Amino acid sequence: MRPLNSSQVLTAIIVTIVLSVLVSATYINSIQSNKISGYAGLTYNKTGLCGNNDVDIEADEQCDGLADSKCAGRCDNRICMCFAESEKRSKELGTLYEYYYFFDKMESGESNFVQNDKPGISFTQLNFTVNNTQKELKVIVNTNASWPASLKKFDSGTTYQLFRVWLHNITGRNITSATMQFRVPKAWIAEGNYSRSDITLRRHSEVYFEYHYEWEKITPKPVGEDGSYYKYEAEIKLPAYFAVVAEKPAICGNLVCEKDENTANCCTDCGVWQSNEACTNNIVAEIKCGDNYCDTSHNESTANCCIDCGCPETQACEFNTCQILSLCGNNICESSESATNCIQDCGSKVFFSPIFLIIIIALSAVAFFVFREFKNAKPEKRRGPIFTDKDNEEDLRERVKELIGRHHAHNMREILLKEGWNKQLVEKILRQSKVEFDAIMPESHDLYAHIISELKTKPISAIKAELLGKGWPAGKVDSAMRKIMLLSLAKRYDIYEGSRDSEKFNKFAEACRQAGGTKEDIKEVLVYLGWSQHIVERALKQIFGDE
Repeated sequence: MRPLNSSQVLTAIIVTIVLSVLVSATYINSIQSNKISGYAGLTYNKTGLCGNNDVDIEADEQCDGLADSKCAGRCDNRICMCFAESEKRSKELGTLYEYYYFFDKMESGESNFVQNDKPGISFTQLNFTVNNTQKELKVIVNTNASWPASLKKFDSGTTYQLFRVWLHNITGRNITSATMQFRVPKAWIAEGNYSRSDITLRRHSEVYFEYHYEWEKITPKPVGEDGSYYKYEAEIKLPAYFAVVAEKPAICGNLVCEKDENTANCCTDCGVWQSNEACTNNIVAEIKCGDNYCDTSHNESTANCCIDCGCPETQACEFNTCQILSLCGNNICESSESATNCIQDCGSKVFFSPIFLIIIIALSAVAFFVFREFKNAKPEKRRGPIFTDKDNEEDLRERVKELIGRHHAHNMREILLKEGWNKQLVEKILRQSKVEFDAIMPESHDLYAHIISELKTKPISAIKAELLGKGWPAGKVDSAMRKIMLLSLAKRYDIYEGSRDSEKFNKFAEACRQAGGTKEDIKEVLVYLGWSQHIVERALKQIFGDE
């Protein structure tokens, strides 16, 4: 091997220096590239030294695992660098403003916050605490979000700004409390003719991100102001969409049924539900004669309700009818006057002639004679539909059958004895009939309850044949079955006491009429269900009229 000359040695030295510079630059660039860089994400330290629980200063490490005295609890062990408690990164894409807040570690109960002070942005600060220790999480705030097509828009008010807050590597269940601060320009409020108290915060959960879910309305608390903005604070839940909205409160009494108003809280503006109701002094009340209010808008008048509407000066309201006042002493014997109560007006028309006295005496004598003969006459046993022989066994059996539909067996003995039937015969017939009564139904049931119970296992035709065979009157059986059918119709149309659905009520009444139910049948069924008899009669009169 030949020795190198001086030029070759110089060239080798230069090449060695250049290569050393390139290697050093590459190493330094490698160290720098492993630090946080914008929103591009975090990469692991590739020096081979990060992770040995020893801070290698020559590798530009600030901490390493348990060796974190410089930033206790905040060492990012992927790159062996101290991670700031709250480091804000932002990027601007057209009109979309997004702010990213990175947290390496959060302790339970520790208060954390993110904030923004960019002009023209309503969102200014978010404060929240977590329920347990959280690591490597991110909060993203879009301060000028566009309106998603899947969310409902408000049917009232004016929206100032819409923004969105969502989370990364943490869920809303991990956040125990959160408050948001925002601001609204004074000039914007004045331009819309609103006041400071008209500002509300609307929230729409991202968990139920669908069109049919409503926005939650949150009333914020004013927390201050400066020369340009009113400032507010509200308790919230995350993650969610938020909208700052100006909306004037509903005013009851302006004859406009506005949002958040209804019949219950403002019948003055929204009216009433039923035709038999009226709104008086913003209170819904049932229209009825006798409530001391003459409701002319619902056809109450002197003619049909003088209790409420009064009578003319010359008349008085008696039994809800205007009667002409009787004036004793006006020399007119009026319809309500007589010689007994107003001899001044009617005395001239009263007379007692001898013929009149003779007729009175004759009639009295005849009445006395008839009474004496009737008293002395022997009683005769008479039979027929009106008079019955209280000792006749067949008559007693017929009477017992009549009582079956209205009374239980244990009440029959007392009723029959009060009617005068022979006591021994009553005991005999009831003792013989007890098995027959028990076969028809238990004593604790009435006819309706018996039929309803039997329908669970038998067809209605078989039940009817059995009852008729046991001596039940056909009319009572048919009436009971018809009313049971009407009860089933009431269940189908969801008719219950207190229902205010007039459309369902009308359909139910029409179905009952088509099924053969009479007006009285429907009335009895509704009263059985707990309806007020007065309300039922008025409602049925509107449907059936006076039939």
